Amino acid sequence: MTDSFSRNYIEARLKFIAAAHDAGANIHTYGRDDLVGKVGELLACDVAVIGPANAGKAIIAICGTHGSEGYCGSAIFHRWLMSEAVPRDGGPVKVVLVHAINPWAFSHKTRTTENNVDLNRNFLTGYERVNHAYDRLTPFYHAATHDAAHNLEAHAAYKSFLDQHGWHLENELLAGQTHRPAGVFYAGTEPEWANRTFRTIINDHLHAAEKIGFIDWHTGVGKFGEI
Repeated sequence: MTDSFSRNYIEARLKFIAAAHDAGANIHTYGRDDLVGKVGELLACDVAVIGPANAGKAIIAICGTHGSEGYCGSAIFHRWLMSEAVPRDGGPVKVVLVHAINPWAFSHKTRTTENNVDLNRNFLTGYERVNHAYDRLTPFYHAATHDAAHNLEAHAAYKSFLDQHGWHLENELLAGQTHRPAGVFYAGTEPEWANRTFRTIINDHLHAAEKIGFIDWHTGVGKFGEI
């Protein structure tokens, strides 16, 4: 199964497009004309659509929300498209696979967009979110050193602080923040390109669906081997 995994964004994109074509999918490309990838390559979010255009039921799966995590989702898409599970007659359910919704981050192997925005926290109704829990925990999240012993001490101090003041602060921190642009979990001040593109994809391909199943492939959460 290792042939479904890729070494870089270019390889992942080519594999996805080729597998989608072989599976008989309709392929739609949402390209960026304002940025290029790590080696100067074209950046795009590619969408493979399988099934009836006006299906009442649909499944949408995306990968690359956090760009560096896109490789796992890309491999899953590739393996499924090459398998016998793909309904060759279209089937009653429309399947929409969104490859590399955050292509800049996928190419540069980083978590955030080009604006240091955590895309997973960019879908807001308002962009004035001062996260007080974030401010309290900032000293532990911004250790200015690569010394492993120091980082271990910072982690122990972080856990001790939460033991004393409440672990609810961690959940509040993870909600995102909009007042520290250089910090982690930064939600931005407006919808990012990937945010706007995702909404366009929804309108383009799921406008007729009455029921939608949604999967956003991530990695790194849970026990080993879990996604």
